[in-house]
Amino acid sequence: MSDFDEKYGIIRDANGRFAGRRPAPPAAELIDRAAELEATGAVRARSITRDTAGRSRTFWRDAAATAPIDLRAPAPKIAPSPGGVRYLVRTYRGAGGNVLRMPSVAGINRMADTGVTAFDVPVQAGDGHGHVAGWVRVTRSEHGVWSARAHGMDPACARYAERQVTWVLGADHPSFAMNEAGTFSELLAEQERRRGVAPVPVRSRAVSELAYDPATRTLFATLRESDGRPGSTYAWKTPRDTYDRMLAGSAGRVLATEVVRKRDRVDAEQCPRCGRFWAVTGGRDHDCPALAAPADAPVGRGDDRALAAALATAARGRPRQSLLSALEGHTVAPPVARFSTIKVDPARLGGAVRFKNLGGAAATEVIRSLGSEAYSRFPAPAEVLAASEHDGRVSVAGRLDHEGVAVEEIVWECDASTAAEAWERLKAVHPLPTADGYDVGRRDRFGRWRFFFASTAQVRAAGR
Repeated sequence: MSDFDEKYGIIRDANGRFAGRRPAPPAAELIDRAAELEATGAVRARSITRDTAGRSRTFWRDAAATAPIDLRAPAPKIAPSPGGVRYLVRTYRGAGGNVLRMPSVAGINRMADTGVTAFDVPVQAGDGHGHVAGWVRVTRSEHGVWSARAHGMDPACARYAERQVTWVLGADHPSFAMNEAGTFSELLAEQERRRGVAPVPVRSRAVSELAYDPATRTLFATLRESDGRPGSTYAWKTPRDTYDRMLAGSAGRVLATEVVRKRDRVDAEQCPRCGRFWAVTGGRDHDCPALAAPADAPVGRGDDRALAAALATAARGRPRQSLLSALEGHTVAPPVARFSTIKVDPARLGGAVRFKNLGGAAATEVIRSLGSEAYSRFPAPAEVLAASEHDGRVSVAGRLDHEGVAVEEIVWECDASTAAEAWERLKAVHPLPTADGYDVGRRDRFGRWRFFFASTAQVRAAGR
């Protein structure tokens, strides 16, 4: 078993061995989606999970690769450049890795102002434990209240994506919204506080309704007037067991003997629309769920042809001839049953070409052929190849697919006793700024240290 930190997105096989991560979709998955689109005219939304937040330069590429597409009944979507005017993509950050990237709130409001109140928006969201790229359907009610529903995400990802989107869209100052929320758990707590707590009717001559907020340990009570009608609302800091005993019976007696003048008072209100209680703090205290957008809001007609064309183009892309020529003599002839001790399904490679033992003059040629893609992945291929270019102790293995070159393995001849020590020695000789760390490190039978990085070509959709 490896000793690297288990983070969100790590995939293991049936034996518990490392089997990759879920970063950007490989060519094979794009080909599968394009084939499904051609056969049915529609593909379901998917999502991309990562250990770290996506980058702004990959935002629209992620959006194109994950979008739900339906050529027969397309839903409205925010496009990168509607009418030739490019939407500004904003990044909203909070504490503890809380991050949300999406088209600006102003742009989303402009789309809603056109009369399309329910539409799809691409997002990159994260809560410090994992990050996801995908699509969220947002709906604005007639009262200006937003709701969000994620497409094609697992429940954990959907939870923080939906919560973050509604929080930022509903904020008075969106640019500072995530800072005000703090960590994701703090954001959840504040959202629940603003929603308030639902009342429970009780059979008592003195008390009409009760409610309890376990997060703040606050007891809410609406007292009865002399004529039996509900009267004023009060709140106290009270243990949960007191509330439970009031529900069981004798609410008035427990309130009089254990709460009134014995517990600290809290300013409280009750919403006339939804009937929920909340504690008054002096700021924005209540987000009434009765004003929220309906979950079944009608969705207008959109146009998915541009997304369909982008998906088909990406799926049919092939490695450039210049890179193939530069890799001549280092490619692994297909079919590949096993590469670097990690099993690879040839059917999932999507036309990718694998290479190994790359270094020296060949590394120089690959760097020259990469052009603008030299630093497009992590670790950056040009950065790693530069280490193998003039150092015979270093060689590189990886793949060439429709997106360019991806480094999957660095081989380092070193007499270090541990993988961590060997990695530090390598970085001391060849700084690797974009390589934060390796996924698996081990010594081979020749005494060389091999550092493995996750391969997207190994990753199956696994029901996603």
